[in-house]
Amino acid sequence: MRSRALFGSPHRFRVALLASIAAPEELYAEQIASAAELTNKEAGRELGHLHDAQLLIPIDRSPATARRGRPPQLYDRGDEQAWQALQQLGERFRRQAPK
Repeated sequence: MRSRALFGSPHRFRVALLASIAAPEELYAEQIASAAELTNKEAGRELGHLHDAQLLIPIDRSPATARRGRPPQLYDRGDEQAWQALQQLGERFRRQAPK
């Protein structure tokens, strides 16, 4: 289930990597969208898939930089082992391939 949830979209891996390193007050769609160069809607959709995979947990708190209007949905990471594995996978892809 998690494999499909993580890699079912061309943007999901990038969003997941950003979610894995985001500070707690930055783990919401608008912030992730900005960092990933996606629309807020697409980032929200991908965060929703990570929530469906039980990797993200919605929390009832507004970000420190709250704007007018409806506050964004903040998330907390669940399953720290899964997030650590994802970070290690991301590290592998950031390195140059051996020649």
